[in-house]
Amino acid sequence: MVEFQICVTLHNTATDEEKEEWLDLEDYSSVDEIEEYLNSYFDSEESSTWDLGVFDVDGTEFNLDSLEEVWEFYEFLSEDDYNVEAKIAYANEESVEECMKNFEEAYNGTFDSGAEFAEQLVEDVYSKNDLPDFVTSHIDWEGVWRELQYDYSEVEDSSGNVHIFRQI
Repeated sequence: MVEFQICVTLHNTATDEEKEEWLDLEDYSSVDEIEEYLNSYFDSEESSTWDLGVFDVDGTEFNLDSLEEVWEFYEFLSEDDYNVEAKIAYANEESVEECMKNFEEAYNGTFDSGAEFAEQLVEDVYSKNDLPDFVTSHIDWEGVWRELQYDYSEVEDSSGNVHIFRQI
């Protein structure tokens, strides 16, 4: 299971006390709930302030500017439409903003290698059955992949899976 955490530095302005805390986003239902917790951390809203640190997703850290941005990205990652690891890898390679904007259009799947994607793409677009086996068995799929890299990129996630993305 993927862990979604944020690091916040909490300040008690009355006593100059400072504490760093990691929050699991799964424990909250909204940004408002997180802010309520943070603002009342030191038993008084007047004496509690906080600074957002990093958003950690299974060991990959993202620096976002606001709690709202963190929550929006968290919700995006939590959607069941695509594999979370692919989203994390794409956001880490490009940016969080680009990932949220272009992921669905750019994502082409998970493969063992770029060469495997090249072979699958050729099979999907052209009828490989029209070529005899003695021809297809000699195709340099790594070479085909090198040519495709002008339009596609491969991004490896923390588990070693290769995700293919079309350049947008």
